[in-house]
Amino acid sequence: MGGERIIDIKDILKGSLGTEGSLSELINVPFYIKNVEFSETQNYGEVAVVEVEIDGEVKKYHTFSQVLIKQLRQLQKYLDGNTKILATIRRRKRYYTLDSPE
Repeated sequence: MGGERIIDIKDILKGSLGTEGSLSELINVPFYIKNVEFSETQNYGEVAVVEVEIDGEVKKYHTFSQVLIKQLRQLQKYLDGNTKILATIRRRKRYYTLDSPE
């Protein structure tokens, strides 16, 4: 007889969205935003998938945070393929926000 199987929801979301994980995992980690795409998911609502560069490695992370999505929408106009934006994630009370890593 086997034991009870437990699956972390972040593993389900990361697999279904094709990302490395949630953008909130990058709290206080400096990174470059290279691209952002927005879409609607049937079960979870609006999501942003952000392509980031950390130490020369490019990965995709997702967020459902409306605060971060609003900020990313403002930044999207600067991302033309030749521009990347230096940022980090900070926790402010009950939400996350993009900030300067300095």
